[in-house]
Amino acid sequence: MRTYGRALIALGALVFVAFLVYPSAQQQVPKKTKEQEKFEKSLDAEIQALVQVVNQTVGGQAAPSEIPLTFENHYLKARDGRTYSPFVVTIPAGTLKTPTVLLYFRLVKKGAAGEEAKKTEGQANELVKKGAAGEEAKKTEGKANEYAFEDVHGITVPAAKPGEPHRLMRAFAVAGGEYDLFLALRERPAGQKPDPKAAPLKTTVHHLTVTVPDYWSEQLATSSIILADQVEQLTAAPTDQQMITHPYTFGSTKVVPSTDHAFTKTDNLSIIFLVYNTAIDANKKPDVQVDYNFHQQVDTGEKFFNRTNPQLFNAETLPPQFDPAVGHQLVAGQEIPLASFPEGKYRLEIKVNDRLAKQTLTHSVTFSVATS
Repeated sequence: MRTYGRALIALGALVFVAFLVYPSAQQQVPKKTKEQEKFEKSLDAEIQALVQVVNQTVGGQAAPSEIPLTFENHYLKARDGRTYSPFVVTIPAGTLKTPTVLLYFRLVKKGAAGEEAKKTEGQANELVKKGAAGEEAKKTEGKANEYAFEDVHGITVPAAKPGEPHRLMRAFAVAGGEYDLFLALRERPAGQKPDPKAAPLKTTVHHLTVTVPDYWSEQLATSSIILADQVEQLTAAPTDQQMITHPYTFGSTKVVPSTDHAFTKTDNLSIIFLVYNTAIDANKKPDVQVDYNFHQQVDTGEKFFNRTNPQLFNAETLPPQFDPAVGHQLVAGQEIPLASFPEGKYRLEIKVNDRLAKQTLTHSVTFSVATS
C-alpha cells in the first residue's frame, strides 16, 4: 500500500489560544447604543434562563431533550498542566427552527456536581455578567471559579450540506481527571422581541462523564487519534475568533474531523495525532517509529488487510532545528487513498515505539468504507 501523504512535522509550537478573549485595560470600548443595551439585556435573560435549566438538572430534575444531538471530542496537550479538548456537537438537519442557538457548557469534578448545585442555588450566575454581545468582562478578582470550566456562546447555526447534519464546534481546557460535563443547547428567538405566536423554543441538556487524560508526565503518550474529513493548510494565521469557532485549527493546519468515521472509496483517509513525552538523545532528537496496520472486519472476526511503511521520527528524518525544548512537537499522520479498500468495516491499529525509552503504546480506531 502506498502512503499518499507525508509525516506532518511541526517546527513551530502548536499554540492553543485561550477560548475567552478578554479586552485589555487600554482597549477603547465603543459606547453602546440603546438598541445594543436592550439586546444585551435580552440575551442576559436568555443565558440566565438556560443556566437555571442546567442547575435544575444538576439538582435532580429530568433533563429536557427536545433537540437530538451527539457529542464527540478529542484530547491534546495544552499549557500549564492542562489538556485541550475541541469538540463537535452534531444536530440532524431540519431539527432546529431558528437560525441561532445558545450553547452553554460546564465541567465539574466528578462527584462534585451536587455540591455545586447547592452552592449556586439562589445566586446570580457570574457568566451572565460577561455574556451579551460577545463582550467578556474581567473575572471577579479574589473569587475562585465554582467550576473547572464554564462557557456560553450565541451561535449562528452553520448551513448543512444536503443530507448532512449541522455541526457546532467549541472547546474547553482543564487539568486531567474525571468530570461531569453538562452541555445545554437552546433555540433563540428570531428577533429581539419574542413572537407570542411562534412555537415554543426547544431546549436540550446533555450530561455525560468525561475522563480527561493527563499528559504532564514522562510517560509516552499520544493525543486522541483524529480521522479527518478534510485537512486544509491556511495561508494566514487564524484570528482569535476563528480559533473559537473552529478549535480544530492547529498552527496553520485546519482540520475538519469526521464524526461518523464513514468514508467512500473516492475519499482519502486522513489520520492526525501528536506524540508526547518521548526521550531525546544528545542532539535533542527522539527515535520514534509509528506503524499503521489495517484489519478488515469479516464474519469470523477480522483479518489482516495491509500496512503502510513505518513512519520514523529521528535525527535522520527530522530537520536539524527540531528541538522539543522550544515547543517543537511530533505530529504524526498519513493520508491514504481508499480506492483499493474493499467495501466494509476496518480497524486501524497504530503502534508507537519510543526506541530510546523502550516504551510502546498501541491505539485502535475503526472506520468504514462504502462504494459511494
